[in-house]
Amino acid sequence: MSDLSDLLAGLAQLFDDEGFGTYNQSGVFTADQTGITIKAVPEKPDNLIVITPTFTIDNAEMNDSTQGVQIRFRGSADPRSVLDRDAAIFDRIHGMHGVVIGGMNVVLVSRQSSLPWPQDQNQRCEHSSNYSVQVARPTRYRTD
Repeated sequence: MSDLSDLLAGLAQLFDDEGFGTYNQSGVFTADQTGITIKAVPEKPDNLIVITPTFTIDNAEMNDSTQGVQIRFRGSADPRSVLDRDAAIFDRIHGMHGVVIGGMNVVLVSRQSSLPWPQDQNQRCEHSSNYSVQVARPTRYRTD
């Protein structure tokens, strides 16, 4: 796997461990579960957390990288179903620093934005938050 895949899977597993939902790489969930996926947006279950990489900024000489991560929430017709889950994850990861997630040395996690989405065709509310994840990622040409 790549560093990016490892980081995203590490976040998914962290959310599972914290009880925010169920991470299942197959993307198959029961109707009563809150599914956690990487990039995939299955039709079921109604309650879903989708972790998607967005932008990447890499320093050419130092091992500093910033990985953008969008965390998208889908819930019921009640907007609190997504707002409460978003707030819980914000409380858990915003400001997190000096940890290892998915084998990546995470320097700092910070939320950059948060916004509602329109309800989908099934009247399910959606919301997303965008985070910057600063990591130390040495490569052949990048040093500490």
